[in-house]
Amino acid sequence: MALQDHGVISLNILETAILFLEPIWLPLTVPVGRSGEGDFITSIEAQSNMIEPLLHLNKSKKPLMLVAHSYGGPIAIKLAIDHSDKIKCMLLIAPQIDPGNEKQFAINKLADVEVLQRMMPKMWLAAYHEKKTHIDELKKMDGAWNKISIPVIYMHGLEDQIFSPQNAQFAKLKFTNAPMDMITFPNENHFIPWTRQDSVTRIILSNTRE
Repeated sequence: MALQDHGVISLNILETAILFLEPIWLPLTVPVGRSGEGDFITSIEAQSNMIEPLLHLNKSKKPLMLVAHSYGGPIAIKLAIDHSDKIKCMLLIAPQIDPGNEKQFAINKLADVEVLQRMMPKMWLAAYHEKKTHIDELKKMDGAWNKISIPVIYMHGLEDQIFSPQNAQFAKLKFTNAPMDMITFPNENHFIPWTRQDSVTRIILSNTRE
């Protein structure tokens, strides 16, 4: 199961894995808004609950591997907190998980202007609403991280200009009961699923062929 940021799955980054793996791989899109209504789903718990029924579609009788990038990371973590019996391991790629290191950009203030919101593409508007509430949403999970005991693979780049590399240190502090393998790319940015597609695919295959 792959979770991509802002509720949008990019199929090309995982096409090799989807091609070779068992049918437990479920390309996923979370509907973050309703057409014409501007009703965006920014709750991490709500998005996790929307995805949870898909866990029951796994007919292999084997636990799933969760793969999540960017804002998909906290949703995968919430799934692991609530449904660890159905999950084998988790690959987190450049996730934003530290509420104390959430970067804010000047464009966020422009997006507060209602007139400009009407001109924004729906995906950008969804990202804006998710960004606006993300710190509070992360804080809601603060006391539950110790429920995760499945292996975690954390992959990030030190040149990430979107999310702070300090998220990796936060992960080390929070995954107290989960074995974690930290993979750091000194010269990579936020878009590791594209720039390091070979590394991502290799990890996915090695953890699902066992």
